[in-house]
Amino acid sequence: MCYRLRKNNGEIEKSKHFLSYNTNCIHNKKKWDNLKAIGKIIVYRKNKGITTITYNYYILGPKIPIDMFEEATRNNWNIET
Repeated sequence: MCYRLRKNNGEIEKSKHFLSYNTNCIHNKKKWDNLKAIGKIIVYRKNKGITTITYNYYILGPKIPIDMFEEATRNNWNIET
């Protein structure tokens, strides 16, 4: 598990990153033959007194360390904003 806290223009964002290499819970694994890891990010955002929580799920081909997972997803968010 990895934590990140970010403050931007009065908005506070905190996220928790989880990564598991146990992929036994995936149904129809033949369809996902390259699947090696499952990632989850819980994002807490507080803006103008309102808190929202989002859950983001990822399937990963390579087994990567959690810090690399956190970095890759953070870079993806930078592209989307």
